[in-house]
Amino acid sequence: MVEYKKRFVHDTTSEYFKELGRVSRDILSSRVKLEDVKEFCYEDDPLIEFLEDKRVVEGARLLKKHIDAGSSILVITDGDCDGISCASIANLFFRNELNLYPTESLDTDVACTDVPTITPYEQAGMDKGTLKITVNDRKYGNGVNLVHAKDILKQKPDLIITADHGSSDHDSFELIRDILPNTDILITDHHIVPDNVVPIHDAFINPQELGSSLGKALCGAAVLYLLFRKYANKELEYLYPILGLATVVDQMSLNIGYNRFLYKQANKYLRHFKPFRAYTKYVEHRYLWSTEFYSIGLGPLINSTKRMDMPIIGYRFLTSQSDSDIFKYYKEMVDTNKSRKKQQEQVEESIKESVTKDRVNYKKSRVALTDIRNGVNGILASRLVENDHVPAFVFHKVGKMYAGSGRGHGDFDVEGLISSFRRTYGNVYISGGGHKGAGGLKLKADGMYLFRGMFESLANKVDSTVTVYFDISLPLKLIDSKETRKQLRGLQPFGRGFDYPVFETTGYIKGYKQYGASFFIYTVVSDNQIYKMMRFSELLDVTYDSLVTLYVSPRGKKDFILLDKK
Repeated sequence: MVEYKKRFVHDTTSEYFKELGRVSRDILSSRVKLEDVKEFCYEDDPLIEFLEDKRVVEGARLLKKHIDAGSSILVITDGDCDGISCASIANLFFRNELNLYPTESLDTDVACTDVPTITPYEQAGMDKGTLKITVNDRKYGNGVNLVHAKDILKQKPDLIITADHGSSDHDSFELIRDILPNTDILITDHHIVPDNVVPIHDAFINPQELGSSLGKALCGAAVLYLLFRKYANKELEYLYPILGLATVVDQMSLNIGYNRFLYKQANKYLRHFKPFRAYTKYVEHRYLWSTEFYSIGLGPLINSTKRMDMPIIGYRFLTSQSDSDIFKYYKEMVDTNKSRKKQQEQVEESIKESVTKDRVNYKKSRVALTDIRNGVNGILASRLVENDHVPAFVFHKVGKMYAGSGRGHGDFDVEGLISSFRRTYGNVYISGGGHKGAGGLKLKADGMYLFRGMFESLANKVDSTVTVYFDISLPLKLIDSKETRKQLRGLQPFGRGFDYPVFETTGYIKGYKQYGASFFIYTVVSDNQIYKMMRFSELLDVTYDSLVTLYVSPRGKKDFILLDKK
């Protein structure tokens, strides 16, 4: 169930923001407590203090040791947008600061010899002073899995650097250390450290580690950036646009000063980052230089390369130097995203029967099963959450196991569910991880009924009511005014932790057009003005041509999201 309530305005905070326009002042005064104002509004670079974290210092010292010695270095990153951003940051850092390029792949599809590329698993043997970057396409599982480990054993690097994963990969690092005792392991990550047991390492940088002084809400790319910035002893401004992308798309909290700083710096240097500048030449982007530039524009395209097992395309886009190459990989991302949408439609159709049965048997949670191997489980789990207002998992079957993604709802803790399942049913648990709002899990097929029972049991203990707070009640014409939209742009970034503003208003719903399973364009009339509003959820139950109370969220220069009606 969803409840809408007016946010409470803190008078003391309102006084602090008194120089701002009414909309900005009311939004900030209801969301930011006085004691949090300085952190939210940061005056100086909030990352500076993180550079003195003992783990960052140890990591930079280890990196310097190997660079000075001319060692061979292997960088292994995850394959989502955050991981692809990590690989790109590593590429640009070593290229710009050390004139060290990743060695060429033997892949036959490499058309541009000037573009550093990802190493295929079968390539063996690293020479001194060489660099290789591998992005996990997740065909063989998440993290530094045993396929990665065996590849590392063949390549024999002097230093391994992980980014956006590694904290859960005890078995792989134990195998590597046993056979390659002289290879150093530098883990950078931002995911939960299971039971706070750190894997074998020579340096370990993770904000979630007990005792870490790093910001808990940093993305994986930001953690890797701190390592490189500490080593270089300078700001590395050219990396900020990628850090902004990873922070927004990986849904890091945007009510925290250091993440807002990363976003602001990303926008400051956006025009100087060649891939983004070239991208804007070829695409008329209605959300240019805004949060949506990342979350609606580039983010889904880059994430689609992960979902379709081709993260190399996103990596090449972010590291290419010529406009023609950038446009080439942009077009490949567009084509990949089209394939992703087709796959999503197929899987969505295949889970209908499973979802129908689940709705009958379970009230507080939702699990959907399909035999189609896919990369869209997370998207479909989100759809189930939006439609049924309960936490959800979508799994596909692979041999004798299920692999899936889950999304939370309300106060439900997805990572907590996965951890509880691992501790209770370790005999059928294979792998998993995530955070409160989202996670991934693999389990043996004969353990699905155990997971299903635990999921429903834990969901029953959580209040499933979601309270959506609206910021201001205004006529629709004032919400759509240039002044209001200008003030909203000044409050960016919006996202997790600092939601897009929600307004309460009134209007007449005249009708709608449907595009796909859960996308509608509604026609709303107010004060003789016609507004087109997007809705990404189920069809509204409404009496047409009657005046109703609406909850809407403006986006960009002219768009609206229709969230609900009273």
